[in-house]
Formats: sequence, C-alpha cells, structure tokens
Amino acid sequence: MKPQESVREEVEATVKEKWKKIEATIEPAASPQDFMGWRYALSPAIPAAWPPDGKGSVYYYAFAHGLNPTRLADAEYVAAPWLRVKVDAIGRSAPQLEILTKKIKEIGIQGVRPLETEELGVLKQAKQVEEQVYKLTLATSLRSVDSVTVKQYYQLWCSTQGAVAAQLRPQHKKFFDWVGCK
Repeated sequence: MKPQESVREEVEATVKEKWKKIEATIEPAASPQDFMGWRYALSPAIPAAWPPDGKGSVYYYAFAHGLNPTRLADAEYVAAPWLRVKVDAIGRSAPQLEILTKKIKEIGIQGVRPLETEELGVLKQAKQVEEQVYKLTLATSLRSVDSVTVKQYYQLWCSTQGAVAAQLRPQHKKFFDWVGCK
C-alpha cells in the first residue's frame, strides 16, 4: 500500500467517526417533504501552502450532500465543510482535526449530471493525482509533477462540487487559481 492511500484511509476513518456526531444532530423530518438524506463526502487533498513550501502538509475537508427526491430530483443540497483534517506527509504524525461546525449548514444546491466518458477517465486518476499533490507539497518547485493531470482533476472536482469549492477557494486561493478552478 502506498503511503498516500493509507493516509486517505486514516482520514476517511476519522471523518466517518466524526460524522456519527454530526448525524446525531439532524432532527427527524416532520413529513416526507421535509426529509433530507444527508451523507458525508471528502474533498481531495489540498496543499496547506501554495506555492509548495516543502513541508508536506495537506488538508482534507468533510462536507455533506443531502437528497430528497420529493423536493429536488436533478440536484443535491450541499452543506458547508464541517471538518478540516490536516495531514503531515513528513513524519506521518496523526491527522489534526479542526471542527468547523457541529451541525449541518446548508449552503446551496449543486446540480448533478451524468459524467462523460472522458470525465470518468479523469476521476479514475484520483490516486495518481493525490500522489502528485503529496509530491508537490514535499517540493518547492512545480517541475516534478504532471501538472496537466492534476489541473484536469481539480477542475473537474470544482465543476462537480462548485458549492463546496466556492467555500474553500478563499482559504486556498493561490492553489485554486493555479489549477484553474473558477
């Protein structure tokens, strides 16, 4: 197993455990119309510093998608990031958690659509992109990575997760500018 895979698995396990506490705060729906089926999601790794500073730190953000087909069929409700996890690739210290909110805070609606074959190919490169991002954070130069693949991946993520990307952009403006996320 590659180090990045074990890091992501550790982050996923941490997020899953913390999600139970967030889920417990969701009030039961008074009617089917009011029901919201929330599930958590995790952002890709986002460098803690940009341009890279060689320190090897990345952030993952946990957020949520909500479904209610009786109210909205071709989109999802999106909740603000509720947890930020900082991971240090150098020395592999335990992930550092920062609770951003203790409740689901809806921030908007994100349309959903079938992905094109080419887009599915980009998403299948998630592990390779994450390896490139970790490699970038350990460097102080952008020459050592396949920047085209990294940029394509993050551009697609931003286009399919626009509401959350808009929330994260202010904290990581230089990185989002570099990858071309609008």
